[in-house]
Amino acid sequence: MTNRQFAESNMYEIVGLYLADNQPVLNELKMIEKGRKKLADKKKSIDELQNLQEQSTKGVTAVKNTTLNEIKTSGETLRSNLCSLAKERNNVDILANFDMTMTAFKAGGEEKVLLRCEDLLKASRGMEGDVDAVTYKVSKDDNDAFEALLNSYQPKKNTQSTKKNTQKKITLDLKQAFKQANAILKQMDKDVKNNASKKYPDFVEGYNIARKVIVHRGGGGSNPPKNPPTTPSVPPKGI
Repeated sequence: MTNRQFAESNMYEIVGLYLADNQPVLNELKMIEKGRKKLADKKKSIDELQNLQEQSTKGVTAVKNTTLNEIKTSGETLRSNLCSLAKERNNVDILANFDMTMTAFKAGGEEKVLLRCEDLLKASRGMEGDVDAVTYKVSKDDNDAFEALLNSYQPKKNTQSTKKNTQKKITLDLKQAFKQANAILKQMDKDVKNNASKKYPDFVEGYNIARKVIVHRGGGGSNPPKNPPTTPSVPPKGI
């Protein structure tokens, strides 16, 4: 969630706490009590969406990086073995393409690494019939194992894409939930003003304090503000 959304979510909680502390007023003004219950339900939905958003964000990075690192490590081992055999056979084509440092082999983004590994597997397949392929660990079994690792990354890429789509949906659902919560509050503002101003002015003053949105600055929000929500310092009088 954004800093603004965190601030609004805290405000919803503060308003809810304030209204709950003034139940005698709400017992008389049923329309405000109805709005309080609607806001509480919407706040619960927002909290649930926030938890889903946090869980989804943590999952994507973990799956992607772990698998790609495995591919880089296994690919480097196969590359080193293949180049050792290529030097014995004076295979200049393989050496021209894969005789490089470990750092150079692992360098680049996801797409470059995967393409490099696919080219490496193709070159290694061409040498798996060599009489010393087993000794140099570029045999069919070795290549099959590396190919299986490459193939295993594809569904995880799809899983990552699915999770990103899920994140996008959660973000849109959150936006809609905040819109609905603010609509509930807008109606409640009218109900408080029209029905409580004359008889319960102190209640209205406290409600207006609770309705203030305090945004904690400092960049995009992935964590909630540290200050816990508190009820307003102006309680209603004369109830």
